[in-house]
Amino acid sequence: MKNHYYTLDVRYKATQDEIKKSYRKLAVKFHPDKHNGDQYFVERFSEIQEAYEILSDVQRRRIFDKILKVYLEEKEIEYMTFEKYIPQRRDYTNRLIFLAAVLITFGTIYAIAYSIR
Repeated sequence: MKNHYYTLDVRYKATQDEIKKSYRKLAVKFHPDKHNGDQYFVERFSEIQEAYEILSDVQRRRIFDKILKVYLEEKEIEYMTFEKYIPQRRDYTNRLIFLAAVLITFGTIYAIAYSIR
């Protein structure tokens, strides 16, 4: 079964604006005209269009969600944990702040040790 949320790289609870934004970004990236009609990009672009057509229409999206729920239940995957199977963009802000604090701390220790000499 095709996972249209995965195809568009959006979360299950994505808004219509998020879906549209992701579609436009991917459509530009994978448009066959940009890649001289390469077959991979033609197929990928058609998958992106299909996913957008289904997820952008409220009725079709509800039907797809119901089918997806049944499919996931058959595979014994909880419906609510479905989110973890979609790639999420990671936020590295906290890691960068921690790294900066560590570097400042080591810099301070080095400066103190150097001044003691």
